[in-house]
Amino acid sequence: MSFQWTVIAAFLYGEVVVVSLLLLPFISVQRWNKILKSRLLRSIGQQAHIYFFIIFGLLILCLLDSIRDVRRYTHESDEVVHAPVTFDNELKNHMKLFRAQRNFYITSFSVFLMFVIRRLTKLIMTMAATEATSEAAMRQARSATDAAEALLDRQRSEAEDVTQQQKQENLTNEAHATEVGDLKKQLENALKELNHSKKELEAMKSQSEAVNREYDRVSAECQRLQSQIDGSTDKKSE
Repeated sequence: MSFQWTVIAAFLYGEVVVVSLLLLPFISVQRWNKILKSRLLRSIGQQAHIYFFIIFGLLILCLLDSIRDVRRYTHESDEVVHAPVTFDNELKNHMKLFRAQRNFYITSFSVFLMFVIRRLTKLIMTMAATEATSEAAMRQARSATDAAEALLDRQRSEAEDVTQQQKQENLTNEAHATEVGDLKKQLENALKELNHSKKELEAMKSQSEAVNREYDRVSAECQRLQSQIDGSTDKKSE
């Protein structure tokens, strides 16, 4: 096997190893995402598309070369069938055809696995980003749920406080209403007593006026009698 086909075969074996590692079930997508986004692979990944197209172009050239060899050695094999040749020449021709076909398959699988690896890495990074987004959305939804539950609890507590406050206010209002009713009754009783006192005062005032009038009348009568007595006394002394 020449040097170029040895390199391509080694490249194919490396691709098989990489694909096998990417398909291992016990390595999570996040782990592969961290590996692919490491500093070394990130620095290589900045020029990855250039490397990809260079290797892809070289493999295409080798693939075309292998196709040309396969067609040439196939044509020579057909000529060997129709022409008398020695066994050694026929064996050499079949060996060359086998090697050409081997090189064709190696190159074809290398090109195929290049696209497989590229697709797998993109899918892994996409799945990792999707899982990270879903986890962030789940955390956000969980935090929103916790906030909503806290808000509902606070509203429920506030509603209970308001209800308790309303009950307390109702009890206070009832107590105030009872107190106001008692005060109204006391006021009515006081007004009744005041009216009764006014009536008694008016009666006493009328009685006092009558007593004063009677006193004035009696005083006048006493003065009149006194004057009569004084007049009769003067007459006797003369």
